[in-house]
Amino acid sequence: MLPNIDITTLENFTGNIYELEGQIESTYVTENSLFSDDTWVLDTKPVKRSIQFTNYEKDLNNKQLIIFWKLFIYLSILTKNTKNTGQLVTVDSSVRLIKFLDTINFLENEKKKTVLTNEQLGSFIETIQKAKLSQYNSIRQLRSIEEWFHINPYLPLFLRLPFNPIANINLTELFQKKEQNQEGSEWSQLSIDDAMLLSYHAIKWVELYGNDILNVYEVWKDYSGQYPKYDNFDAFGKNYIQSSPGGRYSIKLAYIVYTEISDKPDNNHPLYNIWKMADEFVKGKINITKLQKSVKLRSISDALRGISGACIILILFTTGMRKSELHSLKRNCIDLDTNPEIPLIKSEVFKTNTGITKLPISLIGVKSVDILKKIGLIITQKIDGPLLIPLEKSKKDTDMNKIPSYSTHASFLIEKFCEAIEFENAPNLHSFRHTLAACIWERTDQAPVLLQMLYNHASLSMTLEYLRSHPLIKQTKKEMFQKKYLPLVREVIHNERSGELTGPASPKITKLIQFIISDSSFKGKTEPEIETTLEEFFMTLLEQEQIRFYLTPLCVCMRTKTSTLDSPCFHVDNFVDNTYAKLPRTDRCTGSSCQYSFFMQHNKAPIHESLNYYEESLNYLPDDLKSNVFFAQITDNEMKKYSNLDKKIQKER
Repeated sequence: MLPNIDITTLENFTGNIYELEGQIESTYVTENSLFSDDTWVLDTKPVKRSIQFTNYEKDLNNKQLIIFWKLFIYLSILTKNTKNTGQLVTVDSSVRLIKFLDTINFLENEKKKTVLTNEQLGSFIETIQKAKLSQYNSIRQLRSIEEWFHINPYLPLFLRLPFNPIANINLTELFQKKEQNQEGSEWSQLSIDDAMLLSYHAIKWVELYGNDILNVYEVWKDYSGQYPKYDNFDAFGKNYIQSSPGGRYSIKLAYIVYTEISDKPDNNHPLYNIWKMADEFVKGKINITKLQKSVKLRSISDALRGISGACIILILFTTGMRKSELHSLKRNCIDLDTNPEIPLIKSEVFKTNTGITKLPISLIGVKSVDILKKIGLIITQKIDGPLLIPLEKSKKDTDMNKIPSYSTHASFLIEKFCEAIEFENAPNLHSFRHTLAACIWERTDQAPVLLQMLYNHASLSMTLEYLRSHPLIKQTKKEMFQKKYLPLVREVIHNERSGELTGPASPKITKLIQFIISDSSFKGKTEPEIETTLEEFFMTLLEQEQIRFYLTPLCVCMRTKTSTLDSPCFHVDNFVDNTYAKLPRTDRCTGSSCQYSFFMQHNKAPIHESLNYYEESLNYLPDDLKSNVFFAQITDNEMKKYSNLDKKIQKER
């Protein structure tokens, strides 16, 4: 049942946000909840759900926003089918929006006309893009603004959006790049410093802290159970009565840490603080109450996630495997028999249908696999099974010995490790593959062959295509591109500006240049400055493949993406390589008879060839075309242009 607030009175409300709260705070939003309550129990089916606004008050501390947030959620639910639990998506996705509104001092001035400016919308989009969210969740976050606009008719005037800010935004394209990064189609290589720092800490965790964390976790799990459930226990020479799950279990955890880690750990050890507090209790420096309050259960969970993340990083760094291959690993994936000197790891390659393959792995990688294997054994009590499994069991799980059902599992563990070592911006899984490829590329001339074998590419050309976005390769390609096209572009622009550009395509170039320089930004510029700017513009068009320039024996050829179907030089039959079939055949160039050709001063020889072509075409025209006045006129005009240009060249010589 939803509610007895008269929403028709809200749209005409003229007071401020506090007065609005006073008007509706004592009314019911559900059968069990008042508007003023910090927790609302929603009457949803099949089970009741609740919203706890107090979860965010520590971060929010803005009563005005909390009031608006309650109204936002209330009206969103009211305008949907209340029997559908899918309505709660608004609750989840609105959190980031509310926190963002707090940063821009929303409601500070209730009389301002624009509630959310374009600049503020851009900042909110940037906030979402910086978050480690999937494309789907990113879109959900931004759609909270659309939901806001949807409830506009029921809001007081000072809370309304004047228009739907995201109405003309393609949300799929907006967050597409982020999604591509996750899949690795954009180069996401770590810097050498970051790679070394992550490797250093990951190795330290695996070598120095791994066994401690496993030992503590195994003993703790034997005591607490899977859900967990707690029993009475002995610790520090005394028996404790565990009256409730929220009672003295922290004393038991401190005792386990203190007894399982015999030597004092270093300050960076994930369980150091617990060990230190237990040691101070044993030495009588603190009492049992302070020990109990200082130890948190999540410490062991965070340590387990951290060591798992460290292991995943080292496996990815030393093999370069894909995310799907990582999730395919089994607990028996290490092969020490095939080659006693080089350990191998077995994974299944789905992308190229290679099937089961074996890759070399370092000794620290083997140890990382061993730690993950032991974690799986502790949790599932089974030797065989997937290497990566959920670290916590929910009541819905009937079998812990399964591959994680959510694709972000490994990324989440890496994030927890990066949090533990205070490393900002945890890398995505594919960045380790790119980093390894970059290291190999920069250290050996045989990199393409090695990477083809290591990354299970079907062909060497696939490996080269994979490397195309490497920064060094991109820079080299850019330098070669500049060297190839910049002299030609300069000559084209100079000839056009001096009126010496001719040929069928020359009017298009002239028209484009005139359109560009008509902009007010060109006023007051000298001719060299104009030519330099035009050079940059044309080079950009060429780099983006909006236009293309080709040199043929007869002319310079200017092409666009759509200018390939009506030219004989593109019609290549029975050509094996599809890539080259899409390029013009210069040996088929007809020069001035093609609408995409143009000529400059250095085209003297091609000009004479074009004149000869036209003269011959007039002499040998079939009878049925001799009456074609249009063709004859074009031929005559072109001959005059080339004759005049030829005379001009001769005169200047």
